[in-house]
Amino acid sequence: HGRIFPEHGQIDLNGNYYPLTQKYDLRFAGKKLASEDLLPEYIEGPLDLEGNLVRGKHAKHPLRGVSGSMQIKFADGSLRQLGFFTTLLTLLNPQSLATAQKQGLNFSYLGGNFIINEGVITTADMELKGPQMNLLAAGRADLATDNLKGEIKAMPLQLVDTVVKIIPLLGKILANKGGVVETYFEVEGTFSNPKFRFLPGKSIIGKPVRVLEELIKLPGSLVENKGETIQEPIRVNEGQQK
Repeated sequence: HGRIFPEHGQIDLNGNYYPLTQKYDLRFAGKKLASEDLLPEYIEGPLDLEGNLVRGKHAKHPLRGVSGSMQIKFADGSLRQLGFFTTLLTLLNPQSLATAQKQGLNFSYLGGNFIINEGVITTADMELKGPQMNLLAAGRADLATDNLKGEIKAMPLQLVDTVVKIIPLLGKILANKGGVVETYFEVEGTFSNPKFRFLPGKSIIGKPVRVLEELIKLPGSLVENKGETIQEPIRVNEGQQK
C-alpha cells in the first residue's frame, strides 16, 4: 500500500512487486491531479485516473508483458504538443491547426476506457470534446512497436461554424435532419507518423454536392422572412450575398 503526492492531488497505490522477477500487480487511483505535474511538455489540465496493471515474465520487450485496464479523464485542459492530431487537423481544417499550434488544442474533455493485453492497448470510446473539434476513436495500439490501427469520427466545429455563417441554410438542414457534420477516417501507421484514409461514404463534408442538393431541396417552410414563409424554390446562388 502507498500514496504518491504530486504538487496537486494524490495517487493511491495497492499491489505487489517482486524484485527478482520484476513482476508486479498494481492497482492505482488518482484524483484531482494536474496533468502538467506529470506530463508538463505535453498536456495541461485536471486529471483523474484509475486502473490496474500486471506484468508477467513475458518480456522480449519491457512493455510486452504488461496487461491491465485503466480509465483516464482529462478536463478543461489543452494539448501542448499536438503529435497525432497534427495530421488530422490538417485534413479537417488547416486554420484550426494554425490556432492549435500557437495556443494548444483546447478541450473540455479528453479520455476513455482502455484495455491492455501484453502491451497492446485497445479502446472503443476514446473521446475529445473541444471548441475546435469533437472526436470519437476506437482502435488498438501496440505500445512495444508504436503501431496503431483504428477508426475516427471527427466533427470540425470551427469549420462548421464558418460554413454556417457563409451558408446559413446549412444550419437549417442540420437542424431539420437532427444531425451534425461528421467526417470519418481510418488510421494506420505509428503515433509519430499516422496515415489517415478518408471514408467518404460516411461523411457529409466529403460530398459537398450533397450539401448543395439538400440546400436546393430544402422546403420553403424552413426559411422565414419577417414571419412569412417563402414559397418559391430556394436557389443556392441567390439571396445569400449582401
